[in-house]
Amino acid sequence: MPSRKDGLAFAALAAASLLLACSDNIASPEAGGSPPIQTDRASYTLYETSGGRMLRVEIPYTYHNTTEKTVYLVNCRQAVEASLEKRVDGRWVLAWGGVYAACLSPAIEIAAGTVYADTMIVVDYQGGAPRFTVDPIDGTYRIVLSSTSTVHNYDDSYRGGAWGDPLPVANRISNEFALSK
Repeated sequence: MPSRKDGLAFAALAAASLLLACSDNIASPEAGGSPPIQTDRASYTLYETSGGRMLRVEIPYTYHNTTEKTVYLVNCRQAVEASLEKRVDGRWVLAWGGVYAACLSPAIEIAAGTVYADTMIVVDYQGGAPRFTVDPIDGTYRIVLSSTSTVHNYDDSYRGGAWGDPLPVANRISNEFALSK
């Protein structure tokens, strides 16, 4: 006859199996998979514009939805909230975050297994915002889509202080790339 301890172990194993069976299929970079966001090049250079008052770079990228559900990108007039992280001393730190309008356009839907293409425009206003928060700027970077604007189960009523269920960071990051001034 099975003991209570055996029954608890079986219940825990069954619950873990159920969680794994119901979880999203994530191609995690930590597990050897490619990040879902892929930039079109391995390196970019910021260029001066506006008479030297602004640095700018455009980073075209694709987002491959590797989950088993539709991913929704909350946006304002197609502008999706994203930031740049820089690798500093072996860890990722916030290096740049954009300034985004506070409107709500229809969510961009990316069905499971499909690809969405966009371009991240990074500007650094000398004497204004947004600005890079790291010095020096040159280094290894990645794009990170905002956890509040990259969701499953989208709900435009913003119930519970969220637009839906945020995706794990592994489903919101790009490949690494070099950025220089």
